[in-house]
Amino acid sequence: MVEKMILQELLHGDVGSGEYADIQDTLNNLNARDWLDEPERIQLVQATIMLETLKSIDRLNNSIQELNENTNY
Repeated sequence: MVEKMILQELLHGDVGSGEYADIQDTLNNLNARDWLDEPERIQLVQATIMLETLKSIDRLNNSIQELNENTNY
């Protein structure tokens, strides 16, 4: 449930830094709830890992673009 909701947010348009913040806020809000059962907590952890992976890939892509634009390399 949680993972599906996060994936739907990620798949609707480009994911920019502002969108990362919205998704992170959603994950934080879900994490603060005491009523999530164990499978939902596991999905929340998986969604958090996916978000961090996407952020890392985005940072890597930005670094590669900067290197490609820099004529000194």
